[in-house]
Amino acid sequence: MHRGREIGNVVKKVCILRPDVMGNSKGTCFEKLIDEVIVEPRSQQNINILQEYILSNGLYDLADKVTMSDCPLK
Repeated sequence: MHRGREIGNVVKKVCILRPDVMGNSKGTCFEKLIDEVIVEPRSQQNINILQEYILSNGLYDLADKVTMSDCPLK
């Protein structure tokens, strides 16, 4: 489900995921549905804090898939 959300005075498109049901019908672990989490270069998100948050939710394999984009933005 996609919804518009205001985040820091900026409207963003947010995809709400329900890991408790995603993949269950096929017996697939939620973490296997996501290949990579890429944080954009101008993001204020700290990678280590994001990984800690993911780990605290029991998604150990997913935490290893978080990277900072190396794409230069002008």
